[in-house]
Amino acid sequence: MKSAIAAGAASIFVRRSTTLLDGIDRYEGDVAKLTPTDHHRVVDECYYCKLCYNHCPYTPPHQYALDFPRLMIAWKKHLAATRGVGWRDRLLIKTDVIGTLGVWWRRLLIGCWAVGSFGG
Repeated sequence: MKSAIAAGAASIFVRRSTTLLDGIDRYEGDVAKLTPTDHHRVVDECYYCKLCYNHCPYTPPHQYALDFPRLMIAWKKHLAATRGVGWRDRLLIKTDVIGTLGVWWRRLLIGCWAVGSFGG
């Protein structure tokens, strides 16, 4: 069953990242040989786009009922509890702050451009 899921997972990550696929290929398709570092790298590269759910052949109503985005969230929660949360993840979760900073940055750039501060 693991190899069937791994084979199906290959179609998921072609669009997003090849990290999981590279790990699976390195161990000739044996998912059980993936190291914790391989797992952590896949989770660290996830940014909750949820494309894996749309492209995974094992999502419900399939018999495996694999919800990969939910697995990523659960694993990130586990990693946050065990190794802490980095500054990148703390910042990326605050989308309202990022949006506000983007608006202010835009205004600053437009203002600099209007007064000719860019040397052009």
